[in-house]
Amino acid sequence: MILATKAEDRSGFDCSADSAYTALLSVLEKKNGFSIKSQDDKAKTIEAKTGVSMRGFGENISIKVTPGGADSCDVWVYSELAVPALTDNGKNKANVMKVMDLLASALRNAGGPRPVYHVDGYCGKTLDVYEDKCVITSRATIGSFMTGNMTDGEKTIYYSDCIGVQFKRNGTGITVGYLQLETASGMMNKKGSNFWSENSFTFSKDSLNAQMAEIADYIKDRIDAIKKQRSTPQTTTVIQQTAAPSAADELKKFKELLDMGAISQEEYDAKKKQLLGL
Repeated sequence: MILATKAEDRSGFDCSADSAYTALLSVLEKKNGFSIKSQDDKAKTIEAKTGVSMRGFGENISIKVTPGGADSCDVWVYSELAVPALTDNGKNKANVMKVMDLLASALRNAGGPRPVYHVDGYCGKTLDVYEDKCVITSRATIGSFMTGNMTDGEKTIYYSDCIGVQFKRNGTGITVGYLQLETASGMMNKKGSNFWSENSFTFSKDSLNAQMAEIADYIKDRIDAIKKQRSTPQTTTVIQQTAAPSAADELKKFKELLDMGAISQEEYDAKKKQLLGL
């Protein structure tokens, strides 16, 4: 019996079809596990593939971008095994999700600051860490459905809104590791579950423990810096403006100099004419 050997998905993006197509061409590269076989710039279609590994002969991926409105488009991604087999072990679904996540990240970073860290996590979650915020992106997967946490979207959490950070490594007596940014209770959902709160990023690979610990420390440092800045009194410099002396005041001053003998009558008369505009 043939099991799952292909996967496909469609997602909408708030950008032009040209922007999405260009972004796809930039992310479908070797370092991300893909290579482009062919492309049609007019039709905005891409044929790509993954590399051969010990686990299989790779997968073929077809992508098409179709325009929606003035600033929206739909992206279709289809993945299938390059060589038929009884099952794909979830690789095709993973390919589809990865392409969509890479595209979303590229569009989010276009023309803006690049994240300090980017991590692909568990059950369709990705984490982008910036200097002033974290962005947790969620995609609906079978795993998120099974945990009752199926959602599509992203949550932006600014460090200025955070009151703390919780971090648990993967493989320490719990099913998965997680990083949670604690905010005021009204800004979080599912507060009883650290794993599935929308403020939590979950990961299931031991290989991510070191990087996630580094990210947790980075975020804590950023939060502490903001708290310290808030607690430091702000010094305000007040500059007093002094009104320019009037002609009468100046004339009085020169009359006093005349009476003291510091200036002559001629000097006083000349200054008087100057001040009065005579």
